[in-house]
Amino acid sequence: MKLSKWGLDDWTLILGYLFTLSFAVSKFYGYELGIGRDVWSLSHDEINRFMRVFFAFEIIYTVSIGTLKASILFFYLRVFNLVSPTFTIILWCTQAFNILNCIAFTIANLNQCKPFWFAWEGWDGRHPGYCVNLTAMLVSHGAINIALDVWMLVLPVTQVLWLNLRKRQKLEILCMFGLGIIITIVSIIRLRVLLNFRNFTDPTYDAFWLHMWSYVELSVGIIVACLPSW
Repeated sequence: MKLSKWGLDDWTLILGYLFTLSFAVSKFYGYELGIGRDVWSLSHDEINRFMRVFFAFEIIYTVSIGTLKASILFFYLRVFNLVSPTFTIILWCTQAFNILNCIAFTIANLNQCKPFWFAWEGWDGRHPGYCVNLTAMLVSHGAINIALDVWMLVLPVTQVLWLNLRKRQKLEILCMFGLGIIITIVSIIRLRVLLNFRNFTDPTYDAFWLHMWSYVELSVGIIVACLPSW
């Protein structure tokens, strides 16, 4: 199947790429501010700047992964739009859940601390304020994303199996959609890192692995979303 016109899947993919690019910029800027280094070797100002970058990183990641999932779901809607009205409704419901999930966690990240600036200045204990359990929020977001990944892997399989195609053609199509499992595997690894992050004692050092696997997940997401056009 060749799709000649640009659709919402293409535009959201470009948007997801731009968000991922901005994530990469914040990631490498974070390295200059101390990611991967011992927190005790950093100055007070360097830690403040690191916390600002980490705050931005959480929001950019949330929007990026939500946008990339939206692109894949919009592609499903283009390909399977005429297959079944019921399946189309299921796809739109999945898309709605994905968008609401993205919006909810973006708002939660923006409001994780009161006052707002306590997110990057509250670490020293000199300022009044409070924050929610950030690790619990990040773990919840990661777990929901993994569940959504698995659901998005199952969706096309239920339709391809009923197509009037030869077994080899079905297998090739299933393999293409099945490559999305790579995202799920990376997401599980990232969730494991997040679970270990609960007991961190050196936030700047421990943040290295979280940043790395988050970037890998977004990069793999872009590749998987682009595969149908190759």
